[in-house]
Amino acid sequence: MGKVTVTELGDIKREIAYHGDVLNTASRIQHKCKELNENLLVSENLSLNLDLDNRFEKSLVGEVSLRGKHEPTNIYKITYSA
Repeated sequence: MGKVTVTELGDIKREIAYHGDVLNTASRIQHKCKELNENLLVSENLSLNLDLDNRFEKSLVGEVSLRGKHEPTNIYKITYSA
């Protein structure tokens, strides 16, 4: 969770670009999904702000180092149980 800047670039071929630390963090966490073979991982910050009903379970994966981050980040996996 955080601030994102959106800009529109180009005159002939228009493109929308998104910038912000939150996008870098999300990209790093997405990479961890592939690395850890998990479907959905979220940061601790996001996990604290989710209002999950009883069909979803949140569990701590652990403290992981994300590329480009100075401090390790607690990562949680979200699983669906029907």
